[in-house]
Amino acid sequence: MKEEHDFDHGEDQLAGSDLKDHLQETLRLENQLLQTYAITAQSVADEELQTRLHNMAEGNAKRVKQLEYELSKLK
Repeated sequence: MKEEHDFDHGEDQLAGSDLKDHLQETLRLENQLLQTYAITAQSVADEELQTRLHNMAEGNAKRVKQLEYELSKLK
């Protein structure tokens, strides 16, 4: 059975190196998604889909920047 965590209610709070590891993994995933959306946008002919994919990539770029900032504060 999968163990569930309820971070909103203080259970199993992340701290220290666990928090840093979690944020670094999230940063890696956001970067990967950013690249995927940007590359895919260049490969599709549908202009509306291109725009949506570019918007998604921009959202990931903002999250990447925020994660990098948060990680810099933890060092």
